[in-house]
Amino acid sequence: MAVPVFGVDGGGLDGQRGEVVGELLKACQDAAELHGLDVVIVARAASDYSALQSLRRSAPARGLAEHLQEDARRLGDLARRGQLALFMGAGTGVAAGLPLWNGLLARLAEDVRLPGGAGALGRMNPLDAAEVLRRAFGKSSGETHSLGERVADVIGTPARFALSHALLAALDVANAITTNFDDLYERAVESASGARPRVLLPKGEQAEGDSGRWLLKLHGDASEPDTVVLDRRSFVRYDAEQRPLAAVLQATLLTRHLFVVGASMNDDNVIRLVHEVAVLKEKRGGKAELGTVVTLQDDPLSADLWAPELRYLSVGGAAPTEETDDERTARMVGAARELDVFLDRVAQHAARGTATLMDPRYSALIRDDDERKTAQKLAQLRSWVEKWATSGQHADEWRDVLNSLDSAGGISAKP
Repeated sequence: MAVPVFGVDGGGLDGQRGEVVGELLKACQDAAELHGLDVVIVARAASDYSALQSLRRSAPARGLAEHLQEDARRLGDLARRGQLALFMGAGTGVAAGLPLWNGLLARLAEDVRLPGGAGALGRMNPLDAAEVLRRAFGKSSGETHSLGERVADVIGTPARFALSHALLAALDVANAITTNFDDLYERAVESASGARPRVLLPKGEQAEGDSGRWLLKLHGDASEPDTVVLDRRSFVRYDAEQRPLAAVLQATLLTRHLFVVGASMNDDNVIRLVHEVAVLKEKRGGKAELGTVVTLQDDPLSADLWAPELRYLSVGGAAPTEETDDERTARMVGAARELDVFLDRVAQHAARGTATLMDPRYSALIRDDDERKTAQKLAQLRSWVEKWATSGQHADEWRDVLNSLDSAGGISAKP
């Protein structure tokens, strides 16, 4: 169930936003407990979002396993300090109706005739299976990039992004990397911030966007079929042709903590690039841990394989020895919900802004009298800065100060 922040626009309660968000949050929490609902509050104003997350951080955590609480705080704090980068795999698109890698290959195989059929393709290494498909499409159409075009057809344009995309966009990271072909994350960022990130693609293409953020698409984009990297041949030639993009990933690993979501970490190129950075840091006496991987089910072998470069977190338990397809589906759906709960908690800790202090409309959320008086003086200071930013001799300099205050305070114009 999703609800807006009621009454603060045409309802006339703009000046009482503190009371509104406080009562709304309490009502939603009560409804969630009483009726077993998942409730999403959609805040159109950045200041409302800041105030809501501030209230939620100060309340007891709900619905998240105890062993994940500290990790959510750690990742959120990294994002808040600008030290977190995202790495997203195909798993982030499942809730929006997109297939995983094997599902994508199965969909592609429907359009060509193969010896042994699609079943034989499923027994091959995924890269080799994609290579077989590339050659099959080439023979049937005579077009060099026909596999990429068919990938674009399968991906299509999903009607809306998933909740996980919205939560990842809420982390407000400057740098993100993905092996996905879709544009769901870009759309989520645009919805949250008003502008899409700048997209970096193979073969030198660069889609315009907000210069303050960028998204590296290691395997291309469905909107540019000739950039799609899927088959064995493309992967083998990747280092020779796309080394600058690989360097961007490695620079990110050196300067940020990589938060990996929805990726199986079995991409040969990514594995090599991560290990190269880990070796470099170890030789220079640096910390070996480069990032955190969150998975839907417990995977101790992968955790051991990647330690200490990547830390593995599981939001679901281990797969049972025997289970039916329906049981596995139900288990993974439950784990996917747990992932959203975890990402929501990370977003709470990542939320920047102190709207409850900087904006007098939220003064009701400050309980301590002395603290409220200090907040009032801070709000008065902002009004003085705003005056000189519009008419003072040093207006440009004051405008920088105003922007810094507003960025810290999560203040936005009236919606």
